[in-house]
Amino acid sequence: MQSYLQLYLQAKVKNIALIANFFRKSKPVNVFNATILLVVLFVLNFLFSVPTDFSARNILEKIALLMILLFFVLVSNSIIGKNALTKDNAFGALFVVLILGTFPETMNSTGIIIANIALLLALRKIYSLRSVINTKEKMFDAGLWIGIASLFHVWSLLFIWLTFVGLVVYKKIQIKFLLIALIGVIVPVLLYFTT
Repeated sequence: MQSYLQLYLQAKVKNIALIANFFRKSKPVNVFNATILLVVLFVLNFLFSVPTDFSARNILEKIALLMILLFFVLVSNSIIGKNALTKDNAFGALFVVLILGTFPETMNSTGIIIANIALLLALRKIYSLRSVINTKEKMFDAGLWIGIASLFHVWSLLFIWLTFVGLVVYKKIQIKFLLIALIGVIVPVLLYFTT
């Protein structure tokens, strides 16, 4: 006779297997389900951290923040799908949503979310260095996106080392590529402070 603990664990394993099977095939409905999960997590986060100055403006700001979060999930899912990082399934979108739900304080910071979107676009450019076409433009774009991210969150500047790692990994180490990436970082910062 099995104990209740064994029956409970078997039921949990079956539930996990059902969820994994559901997200195994990449279909638009799975990405839609991941966005519904994000909306539920966002609403729960909002309900548990209701501000004292509850107003219509505050609700509009939260709706705008939710739209930015949904855009973040869609950008990350398109980058994951385009580079075939999860082998044609929707686990990438699910993991992004679950990580956002694990750290709910990130759902309240517009600057961090926008910086993460810019960093995703920079990582996409760094990852595309594996092809030999337009290396200069890719390095500039990666630096530019890191510079834009640093305007929203200063610690994003630490991601500049990934451009150098990308050059090492894809065996394209040249001083001009390093300088192009640094110029790409400096351009949005200079434009921001000169206006």
